[in-house]
Amino acid sequence: VDKVEIAARKRELEARYGPWTAHNLQLWDDLYTIRPGVAGGNEARVRRVLQLVADLAPGPIERLRILDLGALEGLFAVELARQGASVVAVEGREANLEKMRLAKEALGLEHLELRHEDVRALDRARHGEFDVVLCLGLLYHLDASDIFSLLERIYEVCRDLVIIETRISP
Repeated sequence: VDKVEIAARKRELEARYGPWTAHNLQLWDDLYTIRPGVAGGNEARVRRVLQLVADLAPGPIERLRILDLGALEGLFAVELARQGASVVAVEGREANLEKMRLAKEALGLEHLELRHEDVRALDRARHGEFDVVLCLGLLYHLDASDIFSLLERIYEVCRDLVIIETRISP
């Protein structure tokens, strides 16, 4: 895969699904999903999450199995896979999954598994166990009953560290 092919596939994805809106991924030297450089606050968020995983997980990143629930356009899953982790990214929207697929292929991330699924279907028998589970910006999209059920399922699949980031409102 070369830069010309990646750029062409990026244009096709944008024509079909619209531009990247949240995650600015570097696909090639000067080819980004949004624009070169910092495009928003997610770049700082990913650095914080990477540091938390490095500081609190049970081993080095390259030996971890990580689950990214509601992965959106893939910034966290891609960056952790680039660091050597084995990552499973679960995303319910086809458009986001296809955008992640482009990043996976462009960056040659063999240890990044993409799943087009509803996070509420998380199941230990089907998904296995993980050293780290990321639940970033997801819970506030769910009904209260689904939140508690999902948190129970996260508990079942997580061996060590869960990182939750969410918003609340009355």
